[in-house]
Amino acid sequence: MFRLLGLLFLYPALTQGTPALESIGHPSIGKLGGSIEEIKKRTQKELLGAGDIVKRTVKRLGDKTLELESFANIDADYDTFWNITKEFQNWNDWVLKDINKKPEGGEYYAKILRFENVPNLPQQLKIFLLLDFPVYKKSLVAHMDLLATRTEGHFTLQGKLAPKNIEEAIIPRCEVTGIFFETDNPNRIQAYIKGWMVLKPWVLYQALPKKLLTKEAGNRVRRVIDNYMELEISRERAALSQ
Repeated sequence: MFRLLGLLFLYPALTQGTPALESIGHPSIGKLGGSIEEIKKRTQKELLGAGDIVKRTVKRLGDKTLELESFANIDADYDTFWNITKEFQNWNDWVLKDINKKPEGGEYYAKILRFENVPNLPQQLKIFLLLDFPVYKKSLVAHMDLLATRTEGHFTLQGKLAPKNIEEAIIPRCEVTGIFFETDNPNRIQAYIKGWMVLKPWVLYQALPKKLLTKEAGNRVRRVIDNYMELEISRERAALSQ
């Protein structure tokens, strides 16, 4: 659901007994960093004492691979959040609101233009992207395979961005996993998000400043969360007015 987010997968089962969570679809890229319980403890530690916050880092891993890791507190009802986010066919209605706008004004260089539903494939979206960097401009179209799974205490959203022609792709590999943990507060969810993106053009991978990469990828997690919260509030108001 999120921008690297724009980004998403193949899927191993993510269950409490999983000893180590493989990076979905392409284990060679890396691991999520432990079992569900280990990731939950790390998320709780990162967000201890924090309010409505998103913490994120972007790293260059080598081999033209970028990694996004993010922790977030989300003020939302757990069941409602699950019911809305697992409906991939409706993402175009709310996920992309202001997704290309910077908080300080202007637009990001990497733009997500729209999602389209794929007939007879409810777990796939077609995504239209535009890379509009000063040193590189390119339109992209790819398919995003998605999976939502829920078990006691948490649910996951996973995805893999699959270009039609992998040999010619500017982004030959892009995947994301979001794990959303139920908390003692019925109106608070804690989230762990990790994703990888391989950039074929060396200039995009090596020449772009880390600060710019962090803004292009990480800041949009905050935007999607805000879009969700606006949607939940509007639905609550609509229900009260009936």
